[in-house]
Amino acid sequence: FAAHERAAMAPFLQGLPCRPFEFQWEGVAHLLRKKRSLLCWDMGLGKTAGALWAYHILSSQGRTGCLVVICTKRKIADWRADFEAFLGRPPRARELYVMNYERTHGRQMRVKEGPPRARKTSDRSAEATEALNALKARRGVLVIDEIHLCCRQTSHRWQALDVFMRAASFGWGLTGTPVKNRIESWFPVYRLMTGAALTLKEYLSWFCRMSGDRITGYHKERLKGLQGVFNQIGLQRLKSEVTDMLPPIRVPVRVRLDGRQAELYRQMAEGWCVSLRSMTDRDFKVRAREVLPHMTRLLQIDSHPALLGDQIHEDALAKVAVLDELLEEAGDQKVLIWDVYPMLLDRLTARYGEEYGAVCVHGGKTERHIGEALKRFN
Repeated sequence: FAAHERAAMAPFLQGLPCRPFEFQWEGVAHLLRKKRSLLCWDMGLGKTAGALWAYHILSSQGRTGCLVVICTKRKIADWRADFEAFLGRPPRARELYVMNYERTHGRQMRVKEGPPRARKTSDRSAEATEALNALKARRGVLVIDEIHLCCRQTSHRWQALDVFMRAASFGWGLTGTPVKNRIESWFPVYRLMTGAALTLKEYLSWFCRMSGDRITGYHKERLKGLQGVFNQIGLQRLKSEVTDMLPPIRVPVRVRLDGRQAELYRQMAEGWCVSLRSMTDRDFKVRAREVLPHMTRLLQIDSHPALLGDQIHEDALAKVAVLDELLEEAGDQKVLIWDVYPMLLDRLTARYGEEYGAVCVHGGKTERHIGEALKRFN
């Protein structure tokens, strides 16, 4: 990311309600460099904001006339609200189209009357048709949020997204998890973003030439090759990589595990270490996929052993004891508590609901519940 790129972008973002952090400038520049780009940032780093700022720059330059966003159903309202929040104005007429994945294609639905296996196909929604026409006529920008959900290239969803991508002048994919443990899972995203006319077999052969690896096996060198292929169109950032670029407001609090929680963690870690020491290099390559589940179990014990079925009470958890003290010190201030696991958030809400009026928001809640919780918190 060059300083002259930031200098060129900065005048277009003057006067907006929010300005990018240092690492976010890089993301905006990445989206503007190519007509097809992936922005792969950890949750909370500002993928939505980065896409909106990049669109605002293109719109200010007269290079586009509309923004089409395809996302999950629960994020439709968020995108519409964020447009005004980050750009400081409501969208103009026929400027913003936001729809969920299922609205972009005809779906096969069961016929209520007739043979049990009878099917009929619904047409693409009128809104999606209008958005598709706008992309073609107004040099539109297409944003596919959570693009890793595009599934197999033979699915209705992937084929519909491909039609939209080909119609757009600029196509951006947003995701925090672009690559799974198999390179085949990256193929639909790669083909969607590049338009490469490759079969899966041709893609695997091409990938092996790019990474210098053999077709068989999944191991460290192959993942390095995959990262190189990904870097051609994607920009990836983890929270740990951008911490130093954020304002100095983070104060880590280290908590030592104690009691039953510490004993459970020790038993799990020692058992896995014994298993690792007994493996040969060949065994490890074959069983490498077992590493992630074991690491996840350690994280679950560290967060709350109840995630693994243990009946330990919150009072015995090290982090909860410290959290009690921090909440008492916070006084009348508003406090946000983040956690990976919804179950723990539900337990903390029950613990602090009466004393602090705690509310809980996560993906398992209904849109109505989330709306009421946010209204109550604000």
